[in-house]
Amino acid sequence: LQGLFRVAREFFSVFQLRVAPGQVPPNAITADARSFSSIHSLGEVMLLVMDLRSQRTRDQIVTPEVREATFTALKAALAQQPAKHLLVISSIPFIFPLPAQASLLGSLVPWSPLTDPQDDMIDQWSDFHHREERQQWVRQLYDLSRQSAVRVTILSGDVHCAAQGFIQSERSQTVPEPANSEVITQLISSGIVHPFGPQGWITNVKAGALDGLAKQSQLLYRGVTGELVDLGNGHRIMAERNFLKLDYLADEHILIADWEFESGTKLPRKTISPCKSA
Repeated sequence: LQGLFRVAREFFSVFQLRVAPGQVPPNAITADARSFSSIHSLGEVMLLVMDLRSQRTRDQIVTPEVREATFTALKAALAQQPAKHLLVISSIPFIFPLPAQASLLGSLVPWSPLTDPQDDMIDQWSDFHHREERQQWVRQLYDLSRQSAVRVTILSGDVHCAAQGFIQSERSQTVPEPANSEVITQLISSGIVHPFGPQGWITNVKAGALDGLAKQSQLLYRGVTGELVDLGNGHRIMAERNFLKLDYLADEHILIADWEFESGTKLPRKTISPCKSA
């Protein structure tokens, strides 16, 4: 498996990043090619593109060292080029319904990324293997949002559907914090060519049941909860192939999110406002 991964990593470097194997890509967070995570500045919008594969194990998605390097680099980038919005591109949603029983069953069998049928469930941030790590990421994203007055939005996929969620903090702060810094928005879209159904990890879970599970909020840690919300049509999850469009209104510093569905389904557009100084 390690040999296969090395070959895949080399081809990814050459054909997607367009750099020689082992060479550090432009805008990379680490200088030794341990991770493909990178930061990109687009004026008032900054992108954090997370590499959630290079260091993944059953009990870890990203090493603590790379996580700390990520936030050090983000703080430096925002100090050099202040931004109104930070888009965190995480292939795995931070908030998504995951039946606890299925996840626990997955822990009873020897793990293999090739043969374990529960592997896709263990892959989720909401799985118990990764909840502490998810907590650390959310804590540090909140700190960054408060310190830099940047609105954080998570863009994710992997689950072959459309959904919108919020991570909400009700923890009191001794220092007044910028408005909107207590809310992290999460937007989920499917891969453009990937339908909800036989190829997805949720094959045997009916969309209606999954939509019902989405009504349950998740406690990330004391004072901080996450939930998926109604998309404006009575559903929290749209089990339909789609892609997400983002527009930026520079005059108002507002992000507009709009899904396009294969069937032509229309949803109300979502507005994400910037942080404002307290």
